[in-house]
Amino acid sequence: QRSRAATEQRSAAEALRAELAGELSSLEDDRNRLAGTLEAYIQLRAGHVAAQRTAAQEAAAQRQRNAALARRAEEMAGAGKREIEQIERTARVEAGGHLDFRRQALLMERQGMRALCDTLEATQEQGEARATQLSAELQTLRGKCAQHRQRRRLALEGLRADLSLVSKKLQVLEGVAEMASERLVWEACCECRCQRARRDRK
Repeated sequence: QRSRAATEQRSAAEALRAELAGELSSLEDDRNRLAGTLEAYIQLRAGHVAAQRTAAQEAAAQRQRNAALARRAEEMAGAGKREIEQIERTARVEAGGHLDFRRQALLMERQGMRALCDTLEATQEQGEARATQLSAELQTLRGKCAQHRQRRRLALEGLRADLSLVSKKLQVLEGVAEMASERLVWEACCECRCQRARRDRK
């Protein structure tokens, strides 16, 4: 009977060791899954930062193009105005048969300048429309950034919950291991006492 009891005790100890090994394996799987989640988050964050940088560079380039178009339009308008004034002064000086010709030339020049001004205004309006479109795209990008931050916060909260669960599992496993160790020590002590008692009887 004592041998059978000792065998049962050893079997129970082996079962506890097997259960402890299974829990440790599950804990390792949880750690590997957590590492994969962290790696995916880091990759997502890197892509998000690259998209933000690209959008900012495109917006800066568009602003520079708009500023260059505005300067060019002002220069052309100023040159046209100065040329018209020069033509008008020359026309007032001209006399005789050339007066009608100069007036006609001045009229054609003014028409050409008006057409050029209209073209420049249309170009400026297109630039403003493009700037508005870029502003809307930036707003959309900011919204996406806010969504990314929300998802990142939720992912971090999930990771914290996983870490808390892993910590609780570790505490339970430590308690089980300690109890198993105490039981094995107690069983060894009992077996030593029994052997000593048998020797004393002999």
